[in-house]
Amino acid sequence: MSKWVINAAGLGARHVGDLYNAETFEIKPRRGQFVVYDKAASGLLRHVLAPLPDCTGKGILLFPTIFDNVIAVSNSSFITTLCFCKPSPNTL
Repeated sequence: MSKWVINAAGLGARHVGDLYNAETFEIKPRRGQFVVYDKAASGLLRHVLAPLPDCTGKGILLFPTIFDNVIAVSNSSFITTLCFCKPSPNTL
């Protein structure tokens, strides 16, 4: 019998925890999306651009990568079902 169990099951963590009678915990899943731009966009951004956060999240975040890409991260939102959600073209 192990003294420690690391539950890294993501959205399925509650189900896995039930298998070994883990302490009760609540999962509050959030959904966020991001876009990775081509290296051609690398000259447009040299610093991280982050708006002031509000009650819904951090807003749209833009940052350059070490591989000369630019990533745009949209705001995240809570989801009600523990399932795979498809990307939303309207958000992207």
